[in-house]
Amino acid sequence: MRPSAHDFPLHRPVREVQPRTSVRFSGVDLCLHELMSALPAAIYTTDAAGRITFYNAAAAQLWGCQPELFETEFCGSWKLYWPDGRPMRHDECPMAVALRTGKPVRGLEAVAERPDGTRVPFIPYPTPLRDAAGQLIGAINMLVDTSDRKAFEQTARAHTGLFETLNGIAKVSSELDLRRIEQMVTDIAVKVSGAEFGAFVGGAGVGGAGDGRDSGSAILAVSGTSREAFEALGLTRNAGLGATLRPTVTGADDARGHARRMDGGPDRAPLADEVRVASHLAVHIAYHGKGHGMLVLAHAQPGVFTEQTESMVAGIAALAGIAIENASLYASERQLATIVETSTDAIVSKDLNGIVRSWNQGAERLFGFTAAEMVGRSVTNLIPPERQDEEDTILGRIRRGERVEPYDTVRARRDGTLVDISLAVSPVKDAEGRIIGASKIARDITERKQAQARQELLTCEVQHRTKNLFAVVRAVVARSFAGKRTVEEAQASVLDRLHSLAQTHVMLLDEDWSGVDLAEVVRTEARPYPGRIAIDGPQIILDPQAAQNFALAVHELATNAAKYGALSNGTGQVLVAWEVNELNGERRFRFCWMERDGPPVSPPRSKGFGSAVLEQMMADYFDDPPRIEFAPSGIRYELRGALKALTGKA
Repeated sequence: MRPSAHDFPLHRPVREVQPRTSVRFSGVDLCLHELMSALPAAIYTTDAAGRITFYNAAAAQLWGCQPELFETEFCGSWKLYWPDGRPMRHDECPMAVALRTGKPVRGLEAVAERPDGTRVPFIPYPTPLRDAAGQLIGAINMLVDTSDRKAFEQTARAHTGLFETLNGIAKVSSELDLRRIEQMVTDIAVKVSGAEFGAFVGGAGVGGAGDGRDSGSAILAVSGTSREAFEALGLTRNAGLGATLRPTVTGADDARGHARRMDGGPDRAPLADEVRVASHLAVHIAYHGKGHGMLVLAHAQPGVFTEQTESMVAGIAALAGIAIENASLYASERQLATIVETSTDAIVSKDLNGIVRSWNQGAERLFGFTAAEMVGRSVTNLIPPERQDEEDTILGRIRRGERVEPYDTVRARRDGTLVDISLAVSPVKDAEGRIIGASKIARDITERKQAQARQELLTCEVQHRTKNLFAVVRAVVARSFAGKRTVEEAQASVLDRLHSLAQTHVMLLDEDWSGVDLAEVVRTEARPYPGRIAIDGPQIILDPQAAQNFALAVHELATNAAKYGALSNGTGQVLVAWEVNELNGERRFRFCWMERDGPPVSPPRSKGFGSAVLEQMMADYFDDPPRIEFAPSGIRYELRGALKALTGKA
């Protein structure tokens, strides 16, 4: 029976190592075995079944044991592993593959574990052996110990890693992007410390970042794991964050034991038992007492972070504090420059003699002068002759350290036109606090001035319209009671008509009292009767008075149809149509309300407010009097006249 993959009781530790063989050889074979025994390279042979038939001292030394001949199969190693650390069964080792396929195996690597636990990386060269007839009789294998090469490669990688780290640190020093600094510092700290993962934690919870970020601690960058996985560990809640503003290192050799601090301060409480790390390290990042965050590093094994590691990470944190401070200052300057350059306001600086020193794009757009044309010239070139004394007053106040609050004034453009502006002026001081000039912010208030003029005009118009509206309301109230049997009936009639007026006024206000589309007036009154009133006609903008009267007329027609006409049953329909035609060079308007499929209608016995609106009020707009026809199919109401009477335009 073949031994198991990792249990070889027949292997004996190396004591007095001698070449092992138990077969008789010819003279040539004996010389060959003596030669193989003398070679410093590890060599062994097997039969066709894979049983070891010979091995030399170098092989036994590499294995660290003496396997039994004709008992041990494929390889004399105590245990075997793939280069990545996975266990390798003896029956899948390169020698077993060579015997199974009958072909040499090249280019593979493996690791042998000795009985004392040490491991030796090696490269095998198994080659099948055949007799004169070509039959497979066994194989020979040479094992090349690559420990020295691996050590050299590891040293080379370490030096390469060191150079890369130094290069990364140099890049941090010159980086001005805050987010990139946070990520670069985190990556370097994880690599240098040997941590499995780490994060850059910032916010008010770690010494008050003071940069507008979240008020609580926030993970700003992670390395070696995902943000979600790091947050789940709870390290930021247990690593003593926010304890000090000084660069401080806190850590634990084992999170389940006592905590220690590099600066000799009081012990910190250990991490919670459920945290899935053993070693942890937390390093504050600060510059001149201003906290910027903390590096938090972790590893599943205890005792990972040495004093040397802590010192290196503390140095990286100190460098990070300087880099972050520089990046913050750079960002502030860039932000200020961007605000000034992209501002829609004109932002100008000048010296105490009124000579322009800077001129942004907003100033170019507002005044028409380019920066090349204005820098070095007096700002009085913008001031109209009648306002030249303003500049002397402003400069006098600036020299006294006073600020000129925003006030409305007028300045001249490059083309000579005047522009209304709001102007504010503030003193500019040098590093010693001396006043050396002024900054001016000018805002174009042309639209505001125009809006004020429109508002004043609109106020007058509203006052005029309000007087007319009160007259209409009085008429509505007075005439709505005529013919009504009860106060409630009259009240309902008044409210309906006032509601119609209110709707029209809302539309007029939405259009700054400039007029309302006739179609919108009709649609508004037809809204309570969905699907029953069809509308067809071109766009006609009624003036405010005509819109108000048309709304009342359509309201009366719809109310009457709902009580007595086509809208009083389930089948009746109403068509509201209008058109505009040219006649003798004049634009003529025709409007028609037509009901059908309603109950038979007849003229009213008495006339009230509705009749007055339809016959008298609307007659004021048209050459021909309004026509009301009480046909068997329903009421037909028609208006004809000049369009300009409704729109106020020819």
